[in-house]
Amino acid sequence: MDGAKIPPRDYVQRVFEKVGGEEFLEAQALKDPKWFLEKIWGKIIQPEKVIVQPERSVAELLKELDAKVVNVAPTVEIPDADPDN
Repeated sequence: MDGAKIPPRDYVQRVFEKVGGEEFLEAQALKDPKWFLEKIWGKIIQPEKVIVQPERSVAELLKELDAKVVNVAPTVEIPDADPDN
């Protein structure tokens, strides 16, 4: 080293290349896939951001559902409960 300040990322990249670079990383991944997936891949590969726009609001869906609900309870007539009869 010549004493110049090296950013940490560049230093790590240099060491990575010295230990074998991509070929070394591949060998480690094949040797221990669980380690590679948990410690390397899972931290570097970011999931794609997906934005979902709902077609209708919950309130609109509930209103539509209420309009479609049919009361299927039987109608029961209760006779007059006049105790004097």
